[in-house]
Amino acid sequence: MKKRILKWMPLLCLVTLCAGFVSCGDDDDDNAGATSAVPSPKLTDANGVPFRVTSFGNWYYSYDSNGKLTKIQRGTDGDDEVYDLSGSAFVMNYKEVEDDGESWTESTSISLNGQGFVGSLRSTWEEKESDGEWEKGTESVTCTYNNEGRLVKFSCTGNYNGNDDGKNYSGSYTTENSLTWENGKLTSIVETWNEDEDGEKRSGTETMTFTYGSKANTSKQWLYAMTESGDGCELAEDVMHCLSPLGLFGYGPDYFPTKYTESEDGHNYDVTLTYEQNPNGTIHKDNYKAYTYDEASAATRAQMRNVEVTRNRVKYHDKRRAIR
Repeated sequence: MKKRILKWMPLLCLVTLCAGFVSCGDDDDDNAGATSAVPSPKLTDANGVPFRVTSFGNWYYSYDSNGKLTKIQRGTDGDDEVYDLSGSAFVMNYKEVEDDGESWTESTSISLNGQGFVGSLRSTWEEKESDGEWEKGTESVTCTYNNEGRLVKFSCTGNYNGNDDGKNYSGSYTTENSLTWENGKLTSIVETWNEDEDGEKRSGTETMTFTYGSKANTSKQWLYAMTESGDGCELAEDVMHCLSPLGLFGYGPDYFPTKYTESEDGHNYDVTLTYEQNPNGTIHKDNYKAYTYDEASAATRAQMRNVEVTRNRVKYHDKRRAIR
């Protein structure tokens, strides 16, 4: 096994727990209203009219008569992931069992801070293979926001253990993402990661920089491409994929980026971004348009092709481990 980025990784959509560790800017009083209850997220369109997001790309959201989020679903057929949020606590559970007995089980508890944003999360997962191999682990994430309600840091710690071809293994990892904002634009994300598996230590730094056009993002929704950072976190990135369009990870940029450049291990690649909007100016979906490469090895290019996706269906793989 030994593949912590698992085959069901388009999974959950990255959530978080334990708001007691989260600060918002320099004002810890913003945590006075921290809660673990299921939220009633609402955004404002270009005309200042409040609205609730019912779909974003291939994610679909359901609410009760009071506006409380009750269900999140990827896709529209019965085989796609469905997360039932009908309970009082903000907990997302998922389980998939294959015909051959292979299974994936996951549970993520989420806490919101006093601003109504995701403050932290704690996830547990377990995978079982038909040949007896298995893996399980836990992950915790904390988020920090500035006084403008923008995410400026999220930190992740995790540990795991399992059995691969009859041999036991265990490991731990940490990831810290620092986000820089200038004049309402997210200009860069710097991810620093460390991993220790059975005494073998690895580390690295990855940087994403964004280029903007003049088109305004009036709903200030997060864009899918901006949640691609954090791939060192097993579950957190997927939580951001599905919850950030609801405004639960703070406010997105004031304008639409047209491109981002990712740099790691001396290699750079560019991703061109395009968007489709609803009549009220909100985002219908965003697309990865094209890639260009700069001094990328064959292995790197092959991995990047695996990451080349649209917002309609995510197939994400961890670049670090694929390149090794």
